Amino acid sequence: MATAKKSSRITITPPNFQSVQLRLQGMSPLMQNKFSKKAVDAIAEKQTASDAVKKPRAPKDYKAEFNAARYVSRQGWDGVPCRQIRASMIRACANIDGLDMTRAKSAFFIDADGFDRTDGTPLLKIESKKPIHDTRPVAIVNTFDLRNRPIYTDWAVTMTLNFDADLCTETDVANLLARAGATIGIGELRPLGKKGFGGDFGMWEVQAPKKTRKRKSA
Repeated sequence: MATAKKSSRITITPPNFQSVQLRLQGMSPLMQNKFSKKAVDAIAEKQTASDAVKKPRAPKDYKAEFNAARYVSRQGWDGVPCRQIRASMIRACANIDGLDMTRAKSAFFIDADGFDRTDGTPLLKIESKKPIHDTRPVAIVNTFDLRNRPIYTDWAVTMTLNFDADLCTETDVANLLARAGATIGIGELRPLGKKGFGGDFGMWEVQAPKKTRKRKSA
């Protein structure tokens, strides 16, 4: 005679997320390379156009390409995508015992300062002077092209990071960010880049956040 299986009860605890504010001070220039709306439109036109005849290639507008590579918020300031820093933290977990990258994906989240004015990407405000227009050759398959991208030489971001306190502490989070800034980086030519041996751009160190001053009453 078959016996009924006993049901086992599980206990689910509520999420235990805490927040910490940290400042990342750039140790090397930051180069951004946003995929421009013009490039997206060109791909869409190529895929949907009924006429397969290629149009003559228009002369490249260096200034327009430089501005299109910037992440600019709806309020007009330049920013860096939150996902870049979060991805750098997750990738840094590959060298840490006890917290693999899969678990880290649900352990850290960054509050955005604003959103990109063209595609809505969540951004952190870059504390820096105006970006420098950088033009340099890049290898594409078996040829070369000149690309125009923004570089922020003396940059920083102040961020509010939400973390799962059941997995790590505030000190762990700060140390992980420090590791990510020293070994992974963000943006183009970062240490752990997609091609070659990487570069030395987009690196940072972790500092205490700037103290906010109260506004004086009029």
